[in-house]
This record gives sequence, structure tokens and C-alpha cells, in this order.
Amino acid sequence: MVKARRGADPQRDIIQAST
Repeated sequence: MVKARRGADPQRDIIQAST
């Protein structure tokens, strides 16, 4: 699970990890 924290959308990070 690569967590790419952009620092703008924490929810988006969860979506990417779910993909």
C-alpha cells in the first residue's frame, strides 16, 4: 500500500489505497 500523501486531499489517499 503506497500512501501518496499530497497534503491537499487526505480522502483521495484512501481512494488510491483502495484501488
